[in-house]
Amino acid sequence: REVVEKPGSLLHECMRSREARLLTTIDDEIIAALAHSDTHAKLIREARLGSLITAPFVARDRVLGVVLFGRSADRAALTDEDLETALELASRTATCLDNALVYSNERRIAVALQRSMLPEDAVIPRLPGLETAHFYRPSSHAAQVGGDWFDVIALSGHRVAFAVGDVMGHDIQAAANMGQLRTAMRTLAQLDLEPIDLLTHLDETVQKGTTMQYATCVYAVCNVVTRECSIICAGHPPPLLLHADGTTEIVAVSPGIPLGVATGDPEFAVTDLVLPPDSTLVLYTD
Repeated sequence: REVVEKPGSLLHECMRSREARLLTTIDDEIIAALAHSDTHAKLIREARLGSLITAPFVARDRVLGVVLFGRSADRAALTDEDLETALELASRTATCLDNALVYSNERRIAVALQRSMLPEDAVIPRLPGLETAHFYRPSSHAAQVGGDWFDVIALSGHRVAFAVGDVMGHDIQAAANMGQLRTAMRTLAQLDLEPIDLLTHLDETVQKGTTMQYATCVYAVCNVVTRECSIICAGHPPPLLLHADGTTEIVAVSPGIPLGVATGDPEFAVTDLVLPPDSTLVLYTD
């Protein structure tokens, strides 16, 4: 970095001109233009370079850096053919570096967008007789961001709604679609709609969306006093029920179809059950 930022240096000139250069003689002047310290100059001399190629990394009209190819003085000097090969390698590497930078930036934005749209602990309803917990464990590096979401919504009459869903994709668009879908579900839930009506309206939202292809979700309304629970599913993995004695079971809900897939009126079915005392209802994505 020090060498690149030094005006007049060999590397600075390579980046400024965006042109590769073939040097068939390596003298003290060239070494001084390459080295950023006496120690570095000593290492270059000990390498006994006889010829050198400098080539810039250029992508999308931006200079990302510079690469050096050296050959020992014990071997034949680098040629114009080697220069063409070096240019090709630099071009391909620059494209890869640029793609990596773009991906990293997009992923950072997508992660921030997704996290900002999920409920914080401070806004999750606190009701007597109810404890909630949530966490996100990605299955891979690529899955650390996307359309996975959840919500906890306080309703009237000692009831609370739980929702978990998954919008297709692992990018900024998926995170944005997730935010739209979560907002739509929260709005519909606060209208105190029946679960079937809520998912029907939510399906219409996905159908009319211009970028959202499909999404899955599970929606559960629980009464914290009577422990009565109504669960409806739209192509999503079924909830799990953890009993007080540590045994578990899959809740037998009607699977339904993903939101945005049906060409006509979608068919959703509600499963009603009474949660056992001290049990845990687990909603999740795949």
